[in-house]
Amino acid sequence: MIDLNCDVGEGFNDEHVFPYITSANIACGAHAGSPELMLRTIKQAKKHGVAVGAHPGFLDKEGFGRREVEIEEEQLVAILMYQLGAMRTLCEAEGIEMKHVKPHGALYNMAVRREDYARAIVHAVKNVAPRATLIGLSTSSMLTHARKEGLKTANEFFADRMLEADGTLTPRSETKAVIQDEHVAVARTIQAIQDGYVQARTGESVSVQVNTICLHGDSPRVQTFAASLREALKAANIPVGAANL
Repeated sequence: MIDLNCDVGEGFNDEHVFPYITSANIACGAHAGSPELMLRTIKQAKKHGVAVGAHPGFLDKEGFGRREVEIEEEQLVAILMYQLGAMRTLCEAEGIEMKHVKPHGALYNMAVRREDYARAIVHAVKNVAPRATLIGLSTSSMLTHARKEGLKTANEFFADRMLEADGTLTPRSETKAVIQDEHVAVARTIQAIQDGYVQARTGESVSVQVNTICLHGDSPRVQTFAASLREALKAANIPVGAANL
């Protein structure tokens, strides 16, 4: 079963995507969002039967959390625990569980290669939400640390993002980083699930593991893209749901 997740609660018009997704990564007020928006988005997810997860990031609303930030490991742990604790509390107030955690933007990417950032994320999750599933790239140091600490993990594939030969996300500074053609993105996602590989930006075949597929709520066409992807998954007889998170 494949989960279909979306980054939401970031201040964009993303409420129409909920009928098509199975889990929601809700911004925790650091890179985007606010306490009010967090609660409102949790209620939307609950209404549609969508699993709720936290989407913590750097304290960087100006850069939307997509700028790399140098920070001490202990300080990062505190910032992440603060965000996760707030999300967990709001979920509990609505009578639901915070099912997963997916770091946002530059933090997500830096945790692929930075052992200290990977440790900080795992430490925060283990202390605040030890039953939550940690979502990341299969090649990420973050997931390696998480498994050593006994946390549940899920391997993520980005439907609209290009990969480098080493399996990391192509930097957004590259012109081909975001796949603009919806049909190409959908076909590529189906191939990743069925065949276990896709083509990298530079042409090599890259092995991928897919438990959950990411959509971006800040994309202006996220609703139609999500609908097309759901239809393609159905046509390929690939079951969709958040049961494995």
